[in-house]
Amino acid sequence: MPLIDIIKGLLHERSADSHDHEIYVQQAITEAVMENVRQLPATEQKQHLCLWATEASDIEVLTKEGYIPQLRLALDNEQYTQLHINNIYPYRPPVRLKPVCLQEDRLWLTVTAEPVTYHDHYYTSASLSAADDSDSITAATVLLDSAQQDRWLIDGSLPAQASITWHHGTFYIKPSPETCAPVGGVPTSIRRGTETIPLMSNALATSLHDSDIIELGPDIRLRFSASTD
Repeated sequence: MPLIDIIKGLLHERSADSHDHEIYVQQAITEAVMENVRQLPATEQKQHLCLWATEASDIEVLTKEGYIPQLRLALDNEQYTQLHINNIYPYRPPVRLKPVCLQEDRLWLTVTAEPVTYHDHYYTSASLSAADDSDSITAATVLLDSAQQDRWLIDGSLPAQASITWHHGTFYIKPSPETCAPVGGVPTSIRRGTETIPLMSNALATSLHDSDIIELGPDIRLRFSASTD
């Protein structure tokens, strides 16, 4: 069975022992990483390895205490000491980093000569899609193209419930005054992996990451998908 299929099965397995399940998934991901690292051209130059994930369950497993040391040990055991584990990012990698897909549309690996930071993301366009309770896309997508305009209004249960702006490669969201948590309205919030970020002030703009879920109150969810191309 191909390694990708093994990972796919492990990621969806419902084990009675969740701790053992996490260990199995971590081991499978480590094996997938090592399989791809072995195919890299030999070099003594320092390189930077990043893992990228857009599913909350994957992010939770990868950020568990002990996983980075486990991956570090696997690299050292095969003499890949020049590979520095840069970070684990909770979003889709930009195409220009030439990511290797470890699992379709949810888990990637990048190896670069320079360290990667969030500021390396220069988004040029994005889309908003209605999502259901499981964050699956349920309706048509609206394109946000920075070449055409740099501000968009999101209509929810109230007019202009939030606005999105684009500035120097980053999209920002700002709630309307009626939907800020402090004034007692239905709060607008962002879900990013396992984290929920309430938008507390319409005076502050919050940057959006690829795969964020924008919650406009309890009934409206929008998936934000960004592109660097």
